Amino acid sequence: MNLVTIGKNLLFFLFISCSSYEQFERANRDLRIPNRVYRANYQTTWSATVAVLSQFDIEEQNNEAGIIKTRWIENTAQLNFSDSFDQSQSVQSARFKLVVNVSKGTLGGQEVGRVSIYKRQVVERDFLEGWSATENDNILEKTLLYRIGRVIAIEQEIEGLQKQKEKEAIEEFIDD
Repeated sequence: MNLVTIGKNLLFFLFISCSSYEQFERANRDLRIPNRVYRANYQTTWSATVAVLSQFDIEEQNNEAGIIKTRWIENTAQLNFSDSFDQSQSVQSARFKLVVNVSKGTLGGQEVGRVSIYKRQVVERDFLEGWSATENDNILEKTLLYRIGRVIAIEQEIEGLQKQKEKEAIEEFIDD
């Protein structure tokens, strides 16, 4: 093999590596699914997740599997509004679908619930192009995870107050 052939092979390898790295980088970025672990049991986490997602049109909801899927939700206006300063980014149509996974585990000997939310966003820039997947900013997912956490905190606070009230009622009964 002469030096020119080696050089061509090296350039070809570098070209393939660079494009592969860019694809790898995008896939890695897209696969970072927003999730959060809550210090609550599975059923409490599931109930809070269902309550927060009740605003969406649910296609599938399976408590045993811990899966919630929404139908396609149209969001063209929201996407075009967020990109209103860049006219080249406007879309003819946009929609997204949520896939939520609720799972249970343990942390420090305590049962915890984990919620992962994957949002699949697709856009149609013109009717000839068809639907294509687009990058996601994860704002909706993080907002939903925050809301789930707030619902869990409120439920735990109410449960604590109920236990305290029961304890006081028992003590009052014993004192009488």
